[in-house]
Amino acid sequence: MEENQMNAAKQAFVQWGIPLGLVNVAVYGLVYSLNARLLVSVGLGVGLIALNGAVLIWALIHARKAQGGYASFRSLFSVYMGIAVGIVLFKAVFDFVLYTLIDPTLSDQVIVWTQEKTVAMMESLGTPDEEIDKALAKMESMEGQNLFTPGRMALSFFSSLLVQAVLAAIFAAIFKKNKPLFAPADEA
Repeated sequence: MEENQMNAAKQAFVQWGIPLGLVNVAVYGLVYSLNARLLVSVGLGVGLIALNGAVLIWALIHARKAQGGYASFRSLFSVYMGIAVGIVLFKAVFDFVLYTLIDPTLSDQVIVWTQEKTVAMMESLGTPDEEIDKALAKMESMEGQNLFTPGRMALSFFSSLLVQAVLAAIFAAIFKKNKPLFAPADEA
């Protein structure tokens, strides 16, 4: 049984995780090359979360259908995590290459752009000036720090996997369907 779960995770990684990870990297690479400021866009983040979520749900439904309409929590968890590892791994490698090799000054720019977006959002919500100043002071304390060091990126990678494991547990619980203990009379 353990080997089946491992095979399901490997198959999901290859069938769904690698292609979806590459799509994420391609989108971020295209956005960086066209307008790097869009890297802090809420729309981009929400769009990729929606795409990844839709593919993950589709894969869970597909995995359950492939097992005759029944799937255990464990098998669906394995499928989800196989895909999630692909997405998170490719994005982490891309971020490392982008922020350390291609454009080491990008992390400072991202902090500034994030500050600008945060202030604009807070102002549009009518946030008092003293609250905006507190938020800016907190963000300015991060300036000059490289947020994309190997250690921080490793922490981000494992944190992302932990979040994905929680989501995998939730979605596996939702989509699982156990075989009935006793076959109905018409099947006997």
